[in-house]
Amino acid sequence: MRISDNIGINIGRTFVVWCQGESDGDDKVPADTYTENTKELFNIFKQHGVQKCFMVQIGHYRDGGTTDTRYKVIRDAQAALCENDSDFILAGSFEPYQSDMKDKYHYNQTAYNAVGKTVGKNISEFYGVN
Repeated sequence: MRISDNIGINIGRTFVVWCQGESDGDDKVPADTYTENTKELFNIFKQHGVQKCFMVQIGHYRDGGTTDTRYKVIRDAQAALCENDSDFILAGSFEPYQSDMKDKYHYNQTAYNAVGKTVGKNISEFYGVN
């Protein structure tokens, strides 16, 4: 039984918007481990009625290159997961906004808003909602 059943709310679709992986990049997690861990976690969500995972690719760490290479491993794993598993849909990415960072770790609000708008648009198009 879902919580919504208890209070009489009809929920048409349940999904996760997932933007996670920077700490995996920091920790040099290999792509296959990231993929395996992400699938394992999503399978727990599925047991609770979640239908899809809309993936938002992580951004990068601005340090001149070495750490960002580790983040690229995660971004590539996220793209491959979406290409190879129908439970995962690539809905957006922070990668195009790498010049819009306010410090080594965080984007400016304009980038967050742009990515959020893209993700919302892509999810609504996926479900055929205009």
